[in-house]
Amino acid sequence: MSLPVVNHPDYVAKINDDNKFPIKKFGALANHLLNEGIVNKFHIPKPCSIETMKTSHSLKYINHIKNKTLDMKLQKKDRFSN
Repeated sequence: MSLPVVNHPDYVAKINDDNKFPIKKFGALANHLLNEGIVNKFHIPKPCSIETMKTSHSLKYINHIKNKTLDMKLQKKDRFSN
């Protein structure tokens, strides 16, 4: 029997190789689970609606994330503020 596991290729962030955070381990783990037959396939999550995201974040913050325009200053700012 295979475990149902949610995964998505976008879960692996593209960061520099010299970064301390071992981000590549998540892709390696996904491959291991598939290769060992622990997981037959991954369930791909559906995108979250804007309305759901607005329960936790401002629309301005959401739009910055979607448009990849969130600079360092905004990353540290309160995500609820408008």
